[in-house]
Amino acid sequence: MSADFWLPVIFAFFFGVLIGWLLLRRTADKAPQAEASSAPQDKIGVIEAELKNAKRLLAANDADTISAAEALTGLETAITRTNERLKLIVKAVKGAKFSD
Repeated sequence: MSADFWLPVIFAFFFGVLIGWLLLRRTADKAPQAEASSAPQDKIGVIEAELKNAKRLLAANDADTISAAEALTGLETAITRTNERLKLIVKAVKGAKFSD
């Protein structure tokens, strides 16, 4: 690749970095400053509510996991029984085929 290709690519990269830096400065200037006197109790209450919701979801997921495990165990048992029956059928067909 020639220098004619790399020169615009390098320019575009540095232009993108400059624009990103300017946007970051602009949004940082407009962002409200966090006050030390803000009510931390509200934040703690929100965090506690989120923890309760997370625990509730975890308990629901545990129940779903248990029911899924039971369903998979039943499916595995059914597949095993079916496989054994198919083996018996194949053995019977082979025996009937060779006895003719």
